[in-house]
Amino acid sequence: MDMNMGYRKVVGRTHVVVVTALAAILVMLPPSTAWAQGASKVYLKGHVKNPGEFDHAGNPTLYSLLVNHSGLTDDSFREQAYLARGEIIRVPDGDRAPEIISFSVEDVLNQEPGSDIPLMPQDLVRIYSSEVTRAFEDNVWITGLVKKPGEHELTEGMTLADLLIRAGGFTAEAYMMDAEVSRVELHGIPGDTLSRTFAVPMLNSYNIPDNPEAVLSQIYEGHTPASDFKLQPYDQVHIRRNPDMQLPNSVTVSGQVVFPGTFTLETRGETLSRVIERAGGLTSDAFVEGGRLLRAVDQPGVDRQINLLRQEVKTARENMEIRERAINKVFGEGRMAGAQGTMFPFTSGRLGNANATIINEYRAAIRQYQSTKAAYEKALTLNTGMKRINVDFHAFIVEGDLSEDVVLMPGDRIEIPKHPGTVTVIGQVNNPGVFNHAPGKRMMHYVKLAGGVSQYGGRMIVTQPTGYSYELEWLSDPVVMEGATIRVLPKRPSVK
Repeated sequence: MDMNMGYRKVVGRTHVVVVTALAAILVMLPPSTAWAQGASKVYLKGHVKNPGEFDHAGNPTLYSLLVNHSGLTDDSFREQAYLARGEIIRVPDGDRAPEIISFSVEDVLNQEPGSDIPLMPQDLVRIYSSEVTRAFEDNVWITGLVKKPGEHELTEGMTLADLLIRAGGFTAEAYMMDAEVSRVELHGIPGDTLSRTFAVPMLNSYNIPDNPEAVLSQIYEGHTPASDFKLQPYDQVHIRRNPDMQLPNSVTVSGQVVFPGTFTLETRGETLSRVIERAGGLTSDAFVEGGRLLRAVDQPGVDRQINLLRQEVKTARENMEIRERAINKVFGEGRMAGAQGTMFPFTSGRLGNANATIINEYRAAIRQYQSTKAAYEKALTLNTGMKRINVDFHAFIVEGDLSEDVVLMPGDRIEIPKHPGTVTVIGQVNNPGVFNHAPGKRMMHYVKLAGGVSQYGGRMIVTQPTGYSYELEWLSDPVVMEGATIRVLPKRPSVK
């Protein structure tokens, strides 16, 4: 046998084993080492035209990245950027925390000596908008008797007259002589005062025309207090109702009345019973106990809250992305997802304090983003709608209890349904459903018809057709009215 041949075979096998073992070691090593990652990237974000990731091939510098991809060579776009400072977020190799390298964007673009910086693999370059120099939001609000109430952007030199034009002008019932302005002092107010409120006249007192259109022309076109009054961030302007002006206001009546339709309120204190009387009274099919009064209810400040939360979500998302880059740098693209849960594959002892800090900061950023986003989505569900005003129609129509009669407001809706003849049982019962109403029967009667309370059932509440709700208690089993709904709530978890 050729001994050399046998030796070569053994060496060949040994070589395969060594290569295989080396490959396994490379897989286990953190991919932060440049030669283990393959093609390296640099990242560009913020106030740029072409954000994204770019190859590090060719050893780019900060100047070349900005000139080729930022769009800051466009003068109009450049005016909107914060040129005094940009940042390079760099995650060094090894057990060290990320560092921030600041630079003058203007100096780099002007190629001032010493301003250019060589970029390292995985560097994140961020350019900021000029908005970072603004301490306050450029927003004002107008409410009351204008055609387009709400939030408006505050522009340079904006006056009260300018805001009125943006809000579509006054409505017919507006008081045009002055506006109420609430102002938050931008540097704070000592003591318990939150804001200052004062009246701003619209016109000069010595020259007030009788014609409303002439009043508007003077406000919008002349040199008046309204055109001279400069607005500040967070100003809230309220246009009040003219106490001497009252347009015909209407309510609607639908359902089981003789003459359903729209009715104009005749007096300021017109009551529910009076309008039902004007509608011809109730029909023989009317279910008076189920009558409903609906009224428009505003949610003040919702638009402002939504805008603030939208900005908070944006900031939280950007912070999370910065932390994500650091995680990717240290642990690799495929392993960063573990940081979002509790099963991250390393302990802080094996990671080192700096890397453990990176993980904890990333988890905190995720939680902040998720909670802020949830608050934003909840705020979006708030809107202006019709809310039920609890009124016992039977009490004041049949029994003559005038304490249940109410004064109506413009826009109110009155609904009188037909007799339903049923009771609804829902929630933690064995057979939820709709059951025939039996006069005089109490709550437990209908719960038994629904198969009784399930093993998960807890408190029982009946909501009568009047809108009032009552709970089943030890000595109180309420009589259930026709059209009522019984809810069996889930059992509360026991506290150990």
